[in-house]
Amino acid sequence: MGAMLLAVVAAGGPRAAMPGSKGRDPVAIVVDRGMSMSATSGGVPRFRRLVQARAKEISAALGATTPVDWVDVPGGEVRRSNAGNWAGAAERLAPTAIDTQETLRQAVRDRLATTSGPVIVLSDRPLGIDDPRLVQIAPESKVENVGIAALSAREMPSPQVMVRLRNDSGRTAAQVKVSSDGQGVGRSVDLPPRGGEQDYFFDLPALGKTVEASLLVAADDQPADDRAWLEREGSFPRIEPRSPVSGELRRMIDVYSKARPPTDSSQRVAIVNSGADLATDVPAVIVAPPGAERAKGTVFVADHPITRDVEWAAFPRDVLGAGEAPSGWTAVVSVGGRVIVAARSQPARQVWVGFDPGPWSATPDYVVFWANVFGWVGSGQERFVGYPLGAYEGGWKSAQNAPVAGGDATQWPGIFESPGGERRAFNALAQAISTGPDGAVDWRSRLAAAAGPGRAGVDVGPAVLLLAIGCLAGAALTWKRTGLTPVSAARTF
Repeated sequence: MGAMLLAVVAAGGPRAAMPGSKGRDPVAIVVDRGMSMSATSGGVPRFRRLVQARAKEISAALGATTPVDWVDVPGGEVRRSNAGNWAGAAERLAPTAIDTQETLRQAVRDRLATTSGPVIVLSDRPLGIDDPRLVQIAPESKVENVGIAALSAREMPSPQVMVRLRNDSGRTAAQVKVSSDGQGVGRSVDLPPRGGEQDYFFDLPALGKTVEASLLVAADDQPADDRAWLEREGSFPRIEPRSPVSGELRRMIDVYSKARPPTDSSQRVAIVNSGADLATDVPAVIVAPPGAERAKGTVFVADHPITRDVEWAAFPRDVLGAGEAPSGWTAVVSVGGRVIVAARSQPARQVWVGFDPGPWSATPDYVVFWANVFGWVGSGQERFVGYPLGAYEGGWKSAQNAPVAGGDATQWPGIFESPGGERRAFNALAQAISTGPDGAVDWRSRLAAAAGPGRAGVDVGPAVLLLAIGCLAGAALTWKRTGLTPVSAARTF
């Protein structure tokens, strides 16, 4: 019985730990399930197929009982397991459409900095990290994918949408559809050669709140980049004082700019003391220095965007005024018949402010008034915006998207809505999908070198098998013959 038991153990390929192997850090395994690794190969996500294909080799190289800390990207959760059974949980992870390039690099750097053992990375993304403990294993299969690499829209001089396609397939043509608020156009386009990108332009009757582009291709290996969206957003103005301003107005500008940060496409709004300091077609606010005369009497307020939501009943009936308002401008606020705020829309939006606010500058209405002024002068710069999916932050709910079965909606592109009702488009734009940064790298040799003799242990299977044979031989020699029936030399049948 002992011989049979030893033979079974030997067949399992047991390994004994080398002296000094105890107490070493667990091996780190990083599984990338970002957009490129979530593309399918034979209908199976590439990261899942790679885990299935390489788990046994990794286990054999390390030893099945070697402790493993494995982490998935995105996600970042570190899970403790061993080299023999970590793969099952990794295979059950859901695909994502997130570009994990930088997140993956950071995860690898963290593992290298906090452990002393091998760091095994299952990904096709270039890491740009040179370390003898780093072992990258990439998929070997190619991916057939056509995707939307960029999407933009403009209303002037006429409504038009640009769709940039990337072709990582053998296809030569594809059907593209562009729509906005129920109106759409579509056509077949010739694709660039494999690895190339090309822009296509679509004219629409009008652009509404949302713009959507769809790529209609069958059996595409990465569906996440087959659709993309843009949402109409207004950009906050960039306030630029070009003349000295009061301390109250400077603080207002700082508060406004911090609460409503400008972007690269923001309208620039100049703050000057005189209309002579700027061209007539520049969006601006002219803050005229107050003079010695006071404006007293009834407050007249015109219905205008810059006067709304201000409690004008509490505005002072006696203020220090400036000079005369520019000729031809619309009177917006007057005190005792004297204009103290005026505005015009052409050739550019401009506001003239000709009074000293005095104590009124300490009220909430002062803040609302100037926010109205800045917003109105700097408006008209609406744009169509799409954010990368990696910029998503918690709290937004999916309003329009279609994640893969079992996937997390927040890790898939679409339209999302904030608790306050704001809508944003988060896209997963096409990226190059490769078979790894360097096909000439022998990851098996690197793994063997990184694992070292003390990591996997010594193969004691042959010794156990010899011991089993010895037990059989000893049993044969010592077998008791008592009670056996003798066999006669002559037998009659």
